[in-house]
Formats: sequence, C-alpha cells, structure tokens
Amino acid sequence: MLSYIIGLIRSSIDNIINLILSLFLSKKKPAITLEDPNIKYALKLIDKEIISHDTRKFRFVLREKDHVLGLPIGQHIFLSAKPDGVLVVRPYTPVSSDDDVGFVDLVVKVQKSSEEAFSVL
Repeated sequence: MLSYIIGLIRSSIDNIINLILSLFLSKKKPAITLEDPNIKYALKLIDKEIISHDTRKFRFVLREKDHVLGLPIGQHIFLSAKPDGVLVVRPYTPVSSDDDVGFVDLVVKVQKSSEEAFSVL
C-alpha cells in the first residue's frame, strides 16, 4: 500500500516538474514579418555599407523589433522602388539569417547608368 501512495506522489511531482521545465525551456516562436507572400511590406532602410565599388549591403528594419523575416531557406524576396518615377522590381536573397531578429540584410550589385559609366572616358 505504501509504494502505491509513493507512486501517486511521484507521478504528481513529475507532472509539476515537467510543467515547470516546459515553461522555462520552451521557446516562443518569433513573429514573422512576411506572413503573406501576396502582400507588399514596406521596410525602412536603416544602414548602407559599401563592400566594393559596385556592391552594397543594405540593412532594412522589420515591422517590429521582435520579428524575424520568415523567408524559407533558398527563397528570395522582390524589392520594388521608383527611381526617377519608373517602377523597378528585382529579386534578392537575404544574406542575413532567418534567426536574426528585427532586421534583414541584402547584398546588391549597383549598376551605373551608361551616362555615368562613360563619363570617365
């Protein structure tokens, strides 16, 4: 009879310990910025780094500080802009990890216009 009572107590203690451990060890999944692939999300450019004469690294802040981008591995995003009033859309694959919280980094080759390229001649 005594072992049966100890078994019940041990079972209850195990359940309590498992509950406490799950509360402390469980990771809350971060919120995702790219929830819907059919929606355009405006991201603010917060940093530019010159890597070479024609390559730049751009850092964009996500909608919230605790968000991750949420892009599956190997996928790309489309960036759109209107330089000189003309819509330009280009695909880019982020170079930052999807574990990075609050920002996304893109490396972009910058092409000079033909006018700028030939002005040095």
